[in-house]
Amino acid sequence: MSDILVCIKNDGCEYLTLGKEYVALDVGNGWYDVTNDIGIVDSYDFEHFTIIEDVLSKKPPLGLIPRKIYWEELNYHRRKDIIAAMQRRVKAKMDIPVEWCQELIDLVIAGDKNE
Repeated sequence: MSDILVCIKNDGCEYLTLGKEYVALDVGNGWYDVTNDIGIVDSYDFEHFTIIEDVLSKKPPLGLIPRKIYWEELNYHRRKDIIAAMQRRVKAKMDIPVEWCQELIDLVIAGDKNE
């Protein structure tokens, strides 16, 4: 696997530039095969480099749904639940509790304020 390395020590390595990035292959035991400044692949000790993580290729961790969207979805699902419960009560020929109607009205009004 290739890594992107930065040269942090170039004493004894005339073809490496301090601070320059190099693509290197980890060959094990603390050694990297690196294409140096003159285009020759040579083996260098790990002490000459530090690994740079490729920030652009990493995805950030999963974030958070914006609060407004969260509440809109919660409001929507609660309204659907209330309506479904009301339909079950009607089908069973039972009265719908006034509290359910009031909550549904409140949720509709709250939803209208967010739009």
